[in-house]
Amino acid sequence: MTLNQTEHSSDAPLPQPNMKHSTTVSLPTVFHVGNLERDRTKPYISNEGMELSVSVHPRVWKQIMQGGGTPESEPTYTYELSHADAEFYLVDPTDPLDTERQWCLDNGYVTEVNGYRVTYETGDGETAYMEFGDETKANTEADERHGEVESVSILELAANGVEYWESAFRQSPNAAGSITIKGLLPIWYAKQAGYDGVWWDEQLAPQKFSAPRGAIFQEKLDQFSRDVIDID
Repeated sequence: MTLNQTEHSSDAPLPQPNMKHSTTVSLPTVFHVGNLERDRTKPYISNEGMELSVSVHPRVWKQIMQGGGTPESEPTYTYELSHADAEFYLVDPTDPLDTERQWCLDNGYVTEVNGYRVTYETGDGETAYMEFGDETKANTEADERHGEVESVSILELAANGVEYWESAFRQSPNAAGSITIKGLLPIWYAKQAGYDGVWWDEQLAPQKFSAPRGAIFQEKLDQFSRDVIDID
């Protein structure tokens, strides 16, 4: 279903995104590595926003978490989450997020400002980039990484984005980086469209701390059954 985007007041419901834009992936069973037995605490920052991170490679994600410095004193479990009709909004990391970006611009989640992109080569020979609002910081980073600087439009949080950020993270919205904000665009877009979550079809490469990953929206969690399983 596609609805025309219209102006809205702060109390009016947001218009739905174009649900035909991207592919939907059906995932009746996914896994979460963590602790769902305690009250949820805000992370300082997270690529999955305030939503529940999930995967279909729990062993790989357990390795990634351990490699990322998860405290050993913190108990973690592996949960099998099942929902026969679960539908996730599929994101191909190689595709631009033009539609999601425009919807979030139109609906008060983000705004565009002038900024700078530093493009550089990683130690693995891959191209990567960073974005800054401050030209001096961009030039300093480019010098250190032997990269190049170009002027681009970068993202800042607008009112709805700030509201979500403050609910999701302990980090101040004033510290929100453009690339992190960009990663949240599919979450805001798909949440309003009624999906159960978002699925990023990332490369399965544990040595690069990379694996396909997803996020279940908090308001959809009650629709999933959960069981603790042993993967060791």
